[in-house]
Amino acid sequence: MSESIEITVATESDQIIQISIEAASTVEQLKRNVEFQTTLLVKDQELTFDGKPLDNSKFLRDYNIKNGDLVFVFKKVLQQPQRQQPQGQQPQPQQQFRQPAGAGGMNSHIFEIFSSPKSITDYYSNNPEELTHLINANPQLADAILSQNQKVLEALVADVQKQKRLQELATKDPFSLEYQQYLEEQIQKQNIEQNMNHAMEHTPEVFASVYMLYVDCSINGHPIKAFVDTGAQQSIMSETCAKKCELMRIVDTRFHGIAKGVGTSKIIGRVHSTQLKLGGSFFSVSLSIIENQDIDFILGLDMLKRHQCLLDLGKGILNIGGESVPFLHEKDLKEILQKEQGGEEDPKVSTTTTTTTTSNNSNNNNQSVNTPSQPINKPAPTSTVQSPPPSQPKPAAATPTSQYATEEKIAQLMGLGCPRDRAINFLNRAFGDVERAAAFFFG
Repeated sequence: MSESIEITVATESDQIIQISIEAASTVEQLKRNVEFQTTLLVKDQELTFDGKPLDNSKFLRDYNIKNGDLVFVFKKVLQQPQRQQPQGQQPQPQQQFRQPAGAGGMNSHIFEIFSSPKSITDYYSNNPEELTHLINANPQLADAILSQNQKVLEALVADVQKQKRLQELATKDPFSLEYQQYLEEQIQKQNIEQNMNHAMEHTPEVFASVYMLYVDCSINGHPIKAFVDTGAQQSIMSETCAKKCELMRIVDTRFHGIAKGVGTSKIIGRVHSTQLKLGGSFFSVSLSIIENQDIDFILGLDMLKRHQCLLDLGKGILNIGGESVPFLHEKDLKEILQKEQGGEEDPKVSTTTTTTTTSNNSNNNNQSVNTPSQPINKPAPTSTVQSPPPSQPKPAAATPTSQYATEEKIAQLMGLGCPRDRAINFLNRAFGDVERAAAFFFG
C-alpha cells in the first residue's frame, strides 16, 4: 500500500480545500475527490500544477506531485461548434478551456489574496466563514494564519507566485528561456523520482542501512571489536585503544607521519609486533597508531592477505588460519552504532587515508612531514589505509551542498539530530523539501 499525501487544491471561487490521497493515485481519482468536496463534476474539471494541465490517465507521481503541493482546479469552458470556414481561409483554433490564472482574471482574486502574508491574514480575518471552512479543510494552514506564522505564509506566497509566473509563461511565451529551463528542471526531477520509485519497488533493500563487518578479538589480552576492512592497506589502532591495550610503551615513534585523505590525522608511530587472538588462535600483528581515530582497531589487508583470509558473507564468518570467526550482529554493536549516529564530527577521520613517513636519509620530494633521525638502514614505510565505515567519517571541510541542500535547510535537519552528510543526501532526494527530508530521516 502506497503512502498517503496531503494536496492543497485552490478553486476559482477562492475556496481552499485539503485532500488526502494515496501517492500512487491517478489524476482522475484526484478529480473525484475534488468533485466530492466541490460538486464540480469530473468532466468539467481542469487541474493544473506548475502551469501544466494534468491528464486523467496519468499518475500524480508522473507530475512529481508530492505532499503539501498546491493544485489549481478550473471549470472547463464548453467548446463552441466550429463554423464553416470559407474556402482558402484557415480555421481558427477554438479555445476549449479557460485561460490559466494570471492570463486574464480567471482566478486573479486568488493571486491577490495570496500576494503577501498580510493580504492572506486580512482576507480571512474579514471573512470568518471562509476561515471556518479553511479550519475544517486545511487546519495546518488555518493555524499558520491565526498564529501569523510568517515563515509558513511566505513559503505559501512564494509557491503561489511561482505558479502564477509559470502559468503566464505557459500562456504567453512557452518557448522562453526561463520556461524551458523550468521544464528541463521538472523533467530531471521527474526522471529522478521515477528512478527512485523503481528502486523502491524492485530493490528496496538498497535503502536499508548496511552495517560494517566487525569481529570479536583481543590484543595483548584486552578484548576489543575489530573492524574488518579489505580497503585498508595496513592494520591500524587508535591511540586511546593502544593505551587501553598497554601498547604505548612499545610504539616506535620513528615511524610517524601524516594520514591524508578528506581530512588529516597524525601517525604517532608503529607497533611492530603484538599478539592478536581471533577465535582460539593467536597471530602476530603489526599496527600503525593513529591520533584522534574513532575506530579502535581496523584489521587491514596486510593481515588478511598474509593469512589468506576468506570473508564468507553467506555464512557470516571470517576464515583465518583455520579459524571460523563469526561477524558480529547489530545487537552486538549497539555502542558503536550509537556513536556513529550521534553526529559527532571529527575532521581527522577520512575515508581513504595515505600515510607517509620519512627517515633522515630518505630523499623523497613528496614528504608529508619531516621526522626525527632514524637508523641509517631503516627504510621509510609508505602505506595506504582505509578508515571506518562510510557513516563514521566526518570531513574537516563542509560537505558540498547543492541547489536543494542550502545551509539553512541543512541546519534545520541537523537540529533534529541528523548528521550533515545524511541531511544533504535527504534534501537532494526530497528536492529541497525539509519536511519530506525529515520524514526520510525519521523513517
